[in-house]
Order: sequence, then structure tokens, then C-alpha cells
Amino acid sequence: MTQVATQAPPFQGRLLKRRQPMEYGDDVEMWQKRMKDRGWIIDVDGKYGPQSESKCKKFQHEKGLPDSGIVDANTWEKTWTAPITH
Repeated sequence: MTQVATQAPPFQGRLLKRRQPMEYGDDVEMWQKRMKDRGWIIDVDGKYGPQSESKCKKFQHEKGLPDSGIVDANTWEKTWTAPITH
């Protein structure tokens, strides 16, 4: 399992959330990869769909963040810096 980073990469500036049409991009893929590296079972496909939203909510709940399912700047940072407990 990957160790906790001391610093997150810069937040890309857009909220990652489930939308129609589906949101996708390198920032989504980067977040998904980090979640997978933390031990979460998640597809790294660059698409922010139902699976990403569900994993985000569970991660947020575990870390004491509002479980909105939206990767905002705080969730982004915690994805890299919070202790791995999952």
C-alpha cells in the first residue's frame, strides 16, 4: 500500500462531481489513481460516474468530511495527506 504523501498535487480548480454528460479528464484519473493506491477498489478510467461518487462519499465519511460525493479542494488534499485507514 502506498504511504501517505506529505503534500497533495495542486488542486485543478474544478469540482469533480457526477454530471450529465459524465465528467472526465486527467484530474479525475489522477484522483481515481490515488484512491486506488490508498487501497480503494475503483476503476481508473478518468470518468467521474456512480462508482467514483460512491467511493468519494465513503472516503469523505471515513475522514470526517461532509459526504457530498464531490471532490472539492479539501477532499482532494485529504486524498493525498490523510492517514490510510481503509
